[in-house]
Amino acid sequence: LWQLRVLTQIELYSNDSEQFARAAKEVRMRLHQLPCLDPAAEAPLRPGARREYLPETIRGAWADAIFECVEVAMLRHKHDSVKSEVNMLIKLGADRRQNFRDEQQVSLLKWETQRKASTRSTR
Repeated sequence: LWQLRVLTQIELYSNDSEQFARAAKEVRMRLHQLPCLDPAAEAPLRPGARREYLPETIRGAWADAIFECVEVAMLRHKHDSVKSEVNMLIKLGADRRQNFRDEQQVSLLKWETQRKASTRSTR
């Protein structure tokens, strides 16, 4: 938890796109440990693999740390080199919004709306 809250967030502030991508991958991995609002939207697993979620007793603390990382990544959303990574974090967060506090859910839905509008305007 500490690593995500401190080290990963520092890497998300990096101007190095490879370092940012590594940090975003860590956040993505953590987002996948939260259940999806719609189970049908879950990514398929490899045959024989089990989906493991964070235990409910610690899920809130992890969700807060994950949200902080997504929020930091949002600050970088305007940089083209990281836009696809940030869009993926936003989508995954919005798909799992029930795990977050109410005010965090509002932010995730706002960012998801912006992401969708941005995706439509670039087509």
